Amino acid sequence: MRINSNQDGKNRLSTLIRPSLGAVFFPLTLCIVLWGIGFFCAPEETWNCEMSSPFDAPLAEWMDPDSLLSHLVGAIAVLLTAASIIRVNERRSFIPTRTLMPFFLYIVLMGVNVNVHAFTLSQISNLFLLSAISVMMGTYRHFQPVGDSFRVGVLIGCAGIFCAEYLYLTLVMWICMFRLNSLTIRTFLATLLGVFLPAVSFTFFVYFFFGVDQMIALFWSYVELVYIPFPEFEYSLIIYLFFGILLFESVFSMFSSTRSSVHDNVRPHKLVGTLSWFLVGSIVFFLLFTQKMPAMYALGAMFSSALLGNYFTMNSGRLTNVLFFVLMASALLYFLDSVIFQ
Repeated sequence: MRINSNQDGKNRLSTLIRPSLGAVFFPLTLCIVLWGIGFFCAPEETWNCEMSSPFDAPLAEWMDPDSLLSHLVGAIAVLLTAASIIRVNERRSFIPTRTLMPFFLYIVLMGVNVNVHAFTLSQISNLFLLSAISVMMGTYRHFQPVGDSFRVGVLIGCAGIFCAEYLYLTLVMWICMFRLNSLTIRTFLATLLGVFLPAVSFTFFVYFFFGVDQMIALFWSYVELVYIPFPEFEYSLIIYLFFGILLFESVFSMFSSTRSSVHDNVRPHKLVGTLSWFLVGSIVFFLLFTQKMPAMYALGAMFSSALLGNYFTMNSGRLTNVLFFVLMASALLYFLDSVIFQ
């Protein structure tokens, strides 16, 4: 099933959305349609969007999750995240060819789930996390990765300000740095220092400008991370079907991409492995923080779209086509169930 990246791509699914100015029009139109239908047809009751952040209360007062403004800002945030995934690929080449497939898939995965159309602070955290992953990928075969390791920690720490649960991903980052041969005592300490710097700096900022009460509230938003509630699963059969297909195809693409890269350039193989570890971490998040489903879903969709984009771009054949259309069909069924049958 593996094909050369220089081979004529007339049978590839990625040619449906080639990286060109005209090709961008299709996913952008799809984004507008999905968010428009979701806003006017979706039920008012959505999943809980509250995260462990001191900005939750001000955001709730400033922006109603059911308002048109919240959906517009949410769509813009999704487009920025999708574009950032493509940017990371252009800089680090985890897909050894230019493609808009991850861009398209992320819009689809986020668009069909009307519960994540509203803007949440975790979308800001996702942008910081993608920047951290891009910098961390640059530490591979880097002779002096201490500076980059510190920047990785700072970016994760900034992500933790808006969504404190993201600080757990520091553990995944260290695993990936070990796989990239860049984890040493010095880089470990540099990353750890970088993670604490934004939290400490922001704590003093809150103290001087907002007082002791807000500083204590910020402190407890981090302390509460120690408590992980028991998962609750109370969703419809259609949701289980869509999530099951998405999980299966994401894991399948993860193993397929890592195995098929053995005889190619080592660098893309290492970077795909990095995304795979973050997918595993997002799945664990998804199971542990089910009461904060929108953020956890957006996190998993980000890495699923990258890995599925790699698989659909670099493979052709009947199985690839079947997996693609099964994913699209289940996504459409889930979207119709959300906006019509509920």
